[in-house]
Amino acid sequence: KMTKEQFVRNNRGLDDGHDLPQEFLEIIHDRIVANEIKMQPYKNDAGDKSILAYTNPHKAGWLKKESGRFKNWKEVWFILKDS
Repeated sequence: KMTKEQFVRNNRGLDDGHDLPQEFLEIIHDRIVANEIKMQPYKNDAGDKSILAYTNPHKAGWLKKESGRFKNWKEVWFILKDS
């Protein structure tokens, strides 16, 4: 799990290259910790327990993201799904 300090550090430069207020990011972190997202396990065809995979996403693909700290671009996979 990510610590509050790691969360704040990982979210630097989100506001057009500027940092969001640390207090704001800490509040978001606390809310995420209080309302943790948990995936439901399921058994796949082989009978193994795995994390539920997203099916029929609204959109999925590679997203180019600029790092706020080092100003370099990287690609990350994303999935958008209703609810």
